[in-house]
Amino acid sequence: MNLQINNKNFFENIATYILKKYFKNKYSGLKRMPVGQDKPDLQSIISNVGVEVTLICKQEYIEASTIFSQLNEICDNKKTKKISRIQQLVDYGNGFIIENYSLIDIEGILVDSYNKKSQKLNNGYKIFERNELFFINELQNIDQDMCQTFLKIIKDNKTNSLMFDTIYILNCFNKKLFIINLSEKDKGIESLIINDLEKIAKKAKYEFVRNNL
Repeated sequence: MNLQINNKNFFENIATYILKKYFKNKYSGLKRMPVGQDKPDLQSIISNVGVEVTLICKQEYIEASTIFSQLNEICDNKKTKKISRIQQLVDYGNGFIIENYSLIDIEGILVDSYNKKSQKLNNGYKIFERNELFFINELQNIDQDMCQTFLKIIKDNKTNSLMFDTIYILNCFNKKLFIINLSEKDKGIESLIINDLEKIAKKAKYEFVRNNL
């Protein structure tokens, strides 16, 4: 499933809906914070938890996808020969990105993103009783073995005194959510299927559009 909107607020909405629906007792009062107070992005005083949300993607791909989306809007609004040519270029560009997803070092991006967020957690983020990280992955399929490798790398390379207690990885390709419990050694890596991800995405999109009118 491709979520199709490259806006952080949209992804934060998705993370909020998933956490509040599937882990009700742990995230009472969880809400997306306004700009200036969003360190971390989602917070709950009631549940004493903070959740940072991030998209697993190289910045170049985010920028390229945004440009293609803007061009698609132009193509939808103006039916001319010139716009038709732009549409061809858009289709080619989208195809190029999709074909080259297989060349992306997904584990490297995952570890790099974690390290950057971990540094911020130790330098400026509001600290809660539970500090968590929620990855949304649209780049390439992530499986259990990748999660195990990722977990081993971040444990072996621990450089910061404070670590995230739980890491969520939402795999949009198969709607699977991996849960990595760093504070509970006996739990390891768990997973569940978000069967209603399309419905959640529509709800998140509606709120995103409503707030940007």
